[in-house]
Amino acid sequence: MANMLDYLRKFGERTFAEMPFNSIDNLILSQLSYCEYDDVSRRLPLPLKELTGQVSYGIMEDNNKKLFRLTAGMPRFRESIAFDYVDELSENETKQFSAITFLLADGSAYVAFRGTDSTFIGWKEDLLLAFESPVPAQKRAREYLNNVALTLSCPLRVGGHSKGGNLAIYASSFCSPETRRRITDVYTNDGPGFTKEVLNDPGYKELSSRIHRLIPESSFIGVLMDSDTDCTIIDSDSVSIFQHNPYTWKTEGCRFIQKPTTTMSSKLLNNSFREWLRGLDSQKLRFLSDTVFDILGAGDARTLHDWRTNAASMVSSVQALNRLDPEDRKRAGELLSALLNAAKAEGSASISKRINELSARINDAFSKLRDDSGVSVQPPSEDKQKCDTE
Repeated sequence: MANMLDYLRKFGERTFAEMPFNSIDNLILSQLSYCEYDDVSRRLPLPLKELTGQVSYGIMEDNNKKLFRLTAGMPRFRESIAFDYVDELSENETKQFSAITFLLADGSAYVAFRGTDSTFIGWKEDLLLAFESPVPAQKRAREYLNNVALTLSCPLRVGGHSKGGNLAIYASSFCSPETRRRITDVYTNDGPGFTKEVLNDPGYKELSSRIHRLIPESSFIGVLMDSDTDCTIIDSDSVSIFQHNPYTWKTEGCRFIQKPTTTMSSKLLNNSFREWLRGLDSQKLRFLSDTVFDILGAGDARTLHDWRTNAASMVSSVQALNRLDPEDRKRAGELLSALLNAAKAEGSASISKRINELSARINDAFSKLRDDSGVSVQPPSEDKQKCDTE
């Protein structure tokens, strides 16, 4: 089935004057933020056509490489100017932040915020979104957007995938009033929602009619927390949480194929996670967050790749988990399970397969150390029944 790569192959010869910007263009540009521009950052701004072969392609490497070469080679995007690339990681601040801006041939700019990378710092900051606002990446996104607006005088589109979509909405809601007035559209591509405090803020309310919320049929990430904007539900050629991968989103012509409702698995996962959060106060959530990521880093691993390829790191993590009291061990195991399931959706099929293998190995280790808490890591549900979105 066609996806955004096929869209580019079919419509990449058409300029924005011939076919206006659409939501698939948004997804393409948000996905380009996952590429790593470190080697060329000092030479920016440069058109995409001059950057082929000079960037790294990040997670989803194979598809990102195809995407970049298509955008850099097609009239629709090849003259787009990439500039102001930033990539920041701070363990002390619990901050993972990256963004890049593209100046398009239609005279607008698209500010693209990257979603979560493979670092534990990035995943921990994602978790903080559930009970803290603003987190460091949100504050940095607001600063970045204001700085771009000072540099440019054109209309602004803002967007991102996963956490990047959350950052796009937050930055656009809390930027300066002068910047906000120039924002024509904000796109969140399966990005998590917000606390009630954010949704009730005047800046968010002013912006809400310009927000485009796109989620796949079996969304898990994009239905977390709260949102008061309508969503476009997109058909996918994958299942369950793996639909978070935007390369699975189906296109037809110059639009996404839409579905009328989300699936039962999406609603059940969302409700289950909400109930889990309601059972914990913010202090307990902070404790569990710190505990889980201390467990993951017990063997000096700093990324998911480090952890799953280092047997000593996994053994150290299991030993650290086993030292917790039974109730905290149960909660930490549940949170670790949720993180591993989410991590599957961020990577390629081969990465997902390795994480499944890793989950099985962890379960085996747990079975030797298990007490009455019954901790285990479970694969995501693949129930594909439909239900109405809430």
